[in-house]
Amino acid sequence: MKYKDAPFYQAQDFETIFGYAWMIYKRYFGWLFFYSFLGILLIQALIYTFFPNTIAQLYQVAENPQAPMGNLLQELGLFVAVFFLIYALLYLFLFYFIIGKTLFPEKSHLTLFAEAVQKYYLHYLLTMALVFAVLFFGTIAGLILFIIGALFTGLFFGTVLFPSAPILIVEEIKPIQVIPRCFQLVLKDFWRVLGFVIVFYTIIVLFSMIFSAISMAPYAGKFLHTVFNAAGPETVSGTSGMLQPMQNPVYIVLNSLFNALIIPLTPIFSVLVYFHLKFREDQSNPSSAGSVI
Repeated sequence: MKYKDAPFYQAQDFETIFGYAWMIYKRYFGWLFFYSFLGILLIQALIYTFFPNTIAQLYQVAENPQAPMGNLLQELGLFVAVFFLIYALLYLFLFYFIIGKTLFPEKSHLTLFAEAVQKYYLHYLLTMALVFAVLFFGTIAGLILFIIGALFTGLFFGTVLFPSAPILIVEEIKPIQVIPRCFQLVLKDFWRVLGFVIVFYTIIVLFSMIFSAISMAPYAGKFLHTVFNAAGPETVSGTSGMLQPMQNPVYIVLNSLFNALIIPLTPIFSVLVYFHLKFREDQSNPSSAGSVI
């Protein structure tokens, strides 16, 4: 089946792209929510089971830069690696699930998962590493122009690289080719895509703040007491006191539930932006249209 058979393979405006996003979200909500919840719950369980000391040390160093670091850098490296590997697997499957269920509805979830891992996981890891490197060094370069420069460069590269995962999956190109391909596609309609991305992330940030506040609500009193009385002899240290709510199983489950509502939105929107850009490219260059996945 060709990618142009997707119903959202068309030029988009704000109304249609958010309309299709809501359509996909509703159609696959149960499964997208379920898989996102399992992934986030696994990540948080691993973090607070195997890396509690690493997190505590990070808080201590943030509070007191003179505090001894010990093996913090080594543990932090392992922590980031585990976090990155699981998060990448979760997001890759969500991307492939959305595209696969749209183009190959007869395929089972297990088949889609196996194909995603077998065909794309290593390539996706390399692609995300390159994307993060470009974002990091691009933002650092922007610091030369002070904070406002970093903001603009971060926004520019974040917009350009937004459809990187769908490009990798649909066009089956090498990771090193994804970055130039992002520039080739996005710069043809940069300002429209920038508008899409700004509105999208504004919505995501607002909902994230609301859900974070709700998940922390049961522990707000203890958290504030810890913050304002951390120096008092009768309280736990500021670091351990602030970590205790986040290690609570109820908080972990609540946080996972709320995150599972938001996480599928980024793959959905990224796929829609890619198909919008691909449609516009095919319209201007008909000879490139109709490639199969």
